[in-house]
Amino acid sequence: MLNLQKVDDGVIFRVKVQPASGKNEIVGVQGDALKIKISAPPLKGKANKALVDFLNALIPTPAYKDDCPDIGLCTNPSTEIRVW
Repeated sequence: MLNLQKVDDGVIFRVKVQPASGKNEIVGVQGDALKIKISAPPLKGKANKALVDFLNALIPTPAYKDDCPDIGLCTNPSTEIRVW
């Protein structure tokens, strides 16, 4: 079940990212995280930027990776997204 955590300025949820997947799409829920395929490779923050851009195209409010302020240095495929 997807776990949504309400915070003062929005919502935080976990995502499991599969980079270099051919296209950007939401696959479903895996455990407590939303599984998302991203076409960009996991090199120099490209997949992280593509993930945030993909979510921002779907959600009419800003989204960013909550657990990694320097998006180019994040390498963990399981991460948290903050939407406000």
